[in-house]
Amino acid sequence: MTIKKAGPRWWYCILHLINQKRLLFLSICGAAVIGFVTPDNLKILLLILGLIGYVILVLAATRESNIKRCIPPFLLCILFQDTIVNLLGSKGVFLSYLDELFVLICVPALMINFLRGKKIAGGYIFLSMVGMVLFGMVSSILHSNPFNITFQGMQLMIKGLLYVFVFANISFTRADLLHYVKWVKVAAIGVLIFSVVDLVMPSTFRGLLGITASVDYRVGVPSLQSLFIHPGIYGWFMTLVGIYLAVNYKIKTDPRYFYWACVFFFFALLSFRFKTIVSIIVIALIFYLLSGMKKMLTFIIPASVVVAIVYLFAGNYIMELTDLTFSRYIEVDVMKSARKAMYYFGFVIANENFPFGVGFGRYGGYIAKEYYSPVYYEYGMNTIYGLTPDNPMWAMDTYWPYILGELGYFGAGVLLALFIYLIVKLIANYKSIVDPVARHFVLFAGLVLIHALIESSGEPVFNSSPQNVFIFTASGIALSIVSARKKTMDLHTLKNQSMRGHLFGN
Repeated sequence: MTIKKAGPRWWYCILHLINQKRLLFLSICGAAVIGFVTPDNLKILLLILGLIGYVILVLAATRESNIKRCIPPFLLCILFQDTIVNLLGSKGVFLSYLDELFVLICVPALMINFLRGKKIAGGYIFLSMVGMVLFGMVSSILHSNPFNITFQGMQLMIKGLLYVFVFANISFTRADLLHYVKWVKVAAIGVLIFSVVDLVMPSTFRGLLGITASVDYRVGVPSLQSLFIHPGIYGWFMTLVGIYLAVNYKIKTDPRYFYWACVFFFFALLSFRFKTIVSIIVIALIFYLLSGMKKMLTFIIPASVVVAIVYLFAGNYIMELTDLTFSRYIEVDVMKSARKAMYYFGFVIANENFPFGVGFGRYGGYIAKEYYSPVYYEYGMNTIYGLTPDNPMWAMDTYWPYILGELGYFGAGVLLALFIYLIVKLIANYKSIVDPVARHFVLFAGLVLIHALIESSGEPVFNSSPQNVFIFTASGIALSIVSARKKTMDLHTLKNQSMRGHLFGN
């Protein structure tokens, strides 16, 4: 005798439709019927279709395998996002929201998995976001900031940390890492090839990409940008690839990785960005310190020779670039330099509103630029070239003044402490990882964060695409690897304790 399960018949019908993957088709048909019956309400039809599509994407993202499949093409689209949008014009505007869409899909999916009983990792990341939101919201309330500006500003500020949080809660295998590296390797080779093209005929090449800005020459050489829209992004990416290759050399001791790392670092220097030069020097110093005392002493003479050769051939230019940076951003009058003004008034705002700031969307960020902030008028910044209401082209040129101005000292301190903690955690744990690919990636992610901190002194890398997506994605994946290693070690410890207890009769 067959016993039927009790319950409403319609519920089992719905489950059957979901299992047979017919829900999407029937939903679209239903929405189309609604649109056909009421042809004047096209917006309603599009809204219904959009909501259905969004719900399906969120449900699909609850399976981490679906997210992992999307990572390579997603990262490539993000990497060349600005170039593609520049080529497509108004038709490609939707691509500029791709990084936000990814977060809007993955975060609800993570919440659903949590409600289903999945343990969520990265509590300190979550608490850091809560702290930032708390200080930002209190600051916004104290200054009576409009809700729409506050909400948009908050979302943009914590977006990067949400990437870390999402990827820290996805498990990654050796095959996954090799797959992602393969995709980025193809992109890196393409960027390197077109770097040579950009070096030989910069105006013609950039014209093909729809870039109309004049070519910036330094010592007779164009500031390279290859397939990107700005030398700053190009310098960051080439340094990123150089770091990966250098880490590979450290782990595998294959000289080919060292040579290729030098090639990418060299082309990164041709972006002629002062931050890039400093980043490469600092990363080289860290590698030197990580090599151990014996190797440090062994490499003192070769390292000194390399430094001497670099100084001989490029010393004058490095000194000129250093002098230019100091004269343009440090020695200049505060009311004549947008970047210096952002730093100066960021501290002024933090001091006057201690321990808070002026709230989300009011200083140094995209929202403060789009809805031109009254704070700029209050401090007379509206008269500074690059910060004027009609042309605030440098209103997003910094990162830490943006954090300091909107969140205050405590909020900025929380974020800086989190970054330092992540760096220490990754670099301190990479040696304990057995698999060389995973060990390599964890060290790479830690060095990428150091590189980003240096870049953030003069560029909003933690808050602008593609840099922030790559930085925080790498950090999240590395944290997932470290967490998995810790769980494995804990299981071994428990097993050993259990065996000892059994042997001694406990």
